[in-house]
Amino acid sequence: TCVFRRLLRTCWTKAYHNMATIDEKYKESNKLLLGIRNDLELLETGRDTSVFLQGRLAANINTLSRLTDVLDTMVGQQSATRRDIWRIRVKQLYDETQGLRRSMEHYLQRASTKQREEDERNALLERRNKGTGSDSHMDRLMKEGSSLSRSHTMIDDIEAAGINIIGNLSLQNESIKAVHRKIIDIANTLGLSKAVIRKIER
Repeated sequence: TCVFRRLLRTCWTKAYHNMATIDEKYKESNKLLLGIRNDLELLETGRDTSVFLQGRLAANINTLSRLTDVLDTMVGQQSATRRDIWRIRVKQLYDETQGLRRSMEHYLQRASTKQREEDERNALLERRNKGTGSDSHMDRLMKEGSSLSRSHTMIDDIEAAGINIIGNLSLQNESIKAVHRKIIDIANTLGLSKAVIRKIER
């Protein structure tokens, strides 16, 4: 009888220990689950997208997954009446863990795609800016070249006009000299005095 009582007490103690352990593990898992949900909400709403938060989320999801495996192992140690209940609880916890992992992976994929698109857009803008700068430089060079060409043309025109004026003045001077000589010749022919002729020469 004493042996039977000790055996029974041992069985009850072991059962209570197992029950307390699985309850504690389940409570720990739910607490971790709540923290993961809160962090994931911060991440997906953009209130906190830090690398630190992402690392914490990934680590906590992995920890929750390990706790779920431990709980699944402990289900088999429960009594028949409790086993089905714990099997349902652990299955729900497992499904939620997988859902959180997928949500985290989807966020990382979206963030990666967004970052890649932003990098490509910035690279395109940089190429456009460089191209615009090159075009502006070419425009300035072309304008300077055109201005120099106009300046050279104006100088050529001024030089040509000066040559033309000088030529005309030379022709006029020669004409005046010829007229002057003609007048003197006429004066000599008419027999005017030398005083008058000298005045004409002046």
